[in-house]
Amino acid sequence: MIQDYENNAATPLHSFTFPSGTVIPANGVLVIHIGTGTDVPANLFFNTQGTSNQYSTGEAFGVVLKDAGSTVIDAISINTNVFNAASGVTASDWSGAGVTSASGGPAGPVRTATLDSNTAADWIGSSVSTPQTIGTFNPGYTNPNSGLVSGYAWTPSALLNDPTIANPLASNVTATTPYSVVVSSDNGCTTTANVTVTVGVGLPPSVTIAAGGATTFCGGGSVLLTSTVVDGCQPFTYAWSDGVNTVGTAATYSATTSGSYTVTVTDADNQVATSNAISVTVNPAPTATASSNSPVCVGHSA
Repeated sequence: MIQDYENNAATPLHSFTFPSGTVIPANGVLVIHIGTGTDVPANLFFNTQGTSNQYSTGEAFGVVLKDAGSTVIDAISINTNVFNAASGVTASDWSGAGVTSASGGPAGPVRTATLDSNTAADWIGSSVSTPQTIGTFNPGYTNPNSGLVSGYAWTPSALLNDPTIANPLASNVTATTPYSVVVSSDNGCTTTANVTVTVGVGLPPSVTIAAGGATTFCGGGSVLLTSTVVDGCQPFTYAWSDGVNTVGTAATYSATTSGSYTVTVTDADNQVATSNAISVTVNPAPTATASSNSPVCVGHSA
């Protein structure tokens, strides 16, 4: 939210809370009008509404930017303004005298310092040569966030495929590990972010099997049984059973004999799952014999 305070006032004249989801894009600006009007969120233009909607040059007042928890993010003091303790502004938010905005001159101060020292040294009073602008950065101000990313430095780097890229791949992590990355820009600024890779027992696996053809056939035939594992942590080990013996250790098994087939899967966390059963029936091939009462005479049948 943004609030404006008269000199040493305990309560703000206006208090405006930005709509949820308001985002200022890189190198963009947001405009707040102290007064009534129609908001245009698409253009990041908002109105505080309310009364007492103007300040004169030479007048003492302050403006405070706060987060959703009312913690002060930034503040500026104009002319002889003193922040009342009730505003939440402390010496670390603003220190010393306010920015001079001479009576009768152009309205408002202009930010010129790239980095914020929370003092009047960051600002100058606007003038004909350094006018206050609306909707753009003021002349003389260099946006510290306008640089391009020039590098990444991840630590620890031992298990990363490349610690100098934005999204490295961490492999063979065996214990919960905190990672830190320092991002540098071409204008010399840096920032640090942290993330923790947590290693623990994953979801238990579940496994099903399916037959790739008829499960009843004659001797000499076969049917391919295929397993499908959901969840669990790779690698998996497989143990196929025909209901009596272990008959295979791969993800698939070609059944050639009768039995009630299942597969038991064990994952990397030693979590075990057993599949549904598929019954395979192998019918014995019929026995055929052929004979004759030969020899026979010509013209006679056998």
